[in-house]
Amino acid sequence: MNLDKLIDLLLQKGFTAVTGAVGLKLILIDGMMAGDDRLEILIIGALLLSVATAISYLSWKTRVTIKHQKSIVADKGIADELAENP
Repeated sequence: MNLDKLIDLLLQKGFTAVTGAVGLKLILIDGMMAGDDRLEILIIGALLLSVATAISYLSWKTRVTIKHQKSIVADKGIADELAENP
């Protein structure tokens, strides 16, 4: 399994969406209605939202890097072909 397939699996299964939604729910709904546990709930919600954001960013950055590397390899291949057959 390569990195691109792993990113697809994470995004297809909705891991980041569910994690972000749960974090947002904890912050907006449960954190505002909580009594004594308010701070802990807000911290957990912020942590989940941060994890979802970090995973989304890293998967996006990895996809961009992979596409850029493939583009460089393709450009080099075309340049080599043109050098051989002017």
